[in-house]
Amino acid sequence: MKFMRAILIGFFMLSSAFAASEIPRDHIERILAQEPLPPGIVFEIMTGDADALNTLLPQVEEVAAYIGDVAPQLDLAVVSHGNEMFALKSSEGFVHEQAHQSAKRLVDARVDIYVCGAYANMRQVDWDAFLPFVVVAESGPAQVNDYRALGYEIVFIGDPNYTPITD
Repeated sequence: MKFMRAILIGFFMLSSAFAASEIPRDHIERILAQEPLPPGIVFEIMTGDADALNTLLPQVEEVAAYIGDVAPQLDLAVVSHGNEMFALKSSEGFVHEQAHQSAKRLVDARVDIYVCGAYANMRQVDWDAFLPFVVVAESGPAQVNDYRALGYEIVFIGDPNYTPITD
């Protein structure tokens, strides 16, 4: 099993070298090389780009499928807590169709998707405005910290200098 994992990681490194991505794939590779593996991986997304999930969620889908091949026992989750999370409002389906489709496929593949309820409140967005299969957490950062406390590895995607603000 260890040899097979090493082969798949090598293939993933080669294929990701040609893909322009914001997902730190080297971090994924280091996680998958750990002995023992963590219980899961959380993709923490935080950007100021309202359209970011149109590209990031398909990339998460690709990485999640890879992780499923290499380590199917790992639990996966996405926590979005920047401006991008508002693309997952039901009313945004026309503009953010790609994000909605990717989110649905991820949830169908047993990847939980969370958005930040505190930021939704700050922006005066009702929690019911989000897609029915998206979980609104009280706080995105607290959700990430809860997973961290359980031993999950956190893979940050976005702008580390971005601070969500109200309009």
